[in-house]
Amino acid sequence: MKFRSPDEIPRRVTSGIGIWLIGRDWVSIPSHAQPSAYAAGCISQAMTNTSAGKQAQTAMVEGMSIASAEKAKIKEFIMTWYKDTNEYAKKFKKDNTPSLTALGNAMGHTVNSGYARAMGAEVRKELGIPKGELTAPTDK
Repeated sequence: MKFRSPDEIPRRVTSGIGIWLIGRDWVSIPSHAQPSAYAAGCISQAMTNTSAGKQAQTAMVEGMSIASAEKAKIKEFIMTWYKDTNEYAKKFKKDNTPSLTALGNAMGHTVNSGYARAMGAEVRKELGIPKGELTAPTDK
């Protein structure tokens, strides 16, 4: 079956015997890797050939947009808190990870822990801080 990315962001699909980078063009994926393609957010040709498939595709793309906006907002909170010494002390746990409770309070709902970990890693990368070395900012 053939798969493609629903947007401009290429998707990486892996299986035990191969890796595929799926962009906007249709790419054939072996049957054993198809569950990974769906999990990566790819669209199959079967999804575009039926009315139900088109509805599923639309819902998936809308869901991905919501998730992207959610991640961006989480990242913004983490970055802001990290840069402010007073907020850092209140919003980060002793292991230097952002508090899910603090993020939930800021967002107004429960936050996906995977999103929080991923956005925390992005902040560390952007600030040039090696993994495991995220420490409280100084007032220098």
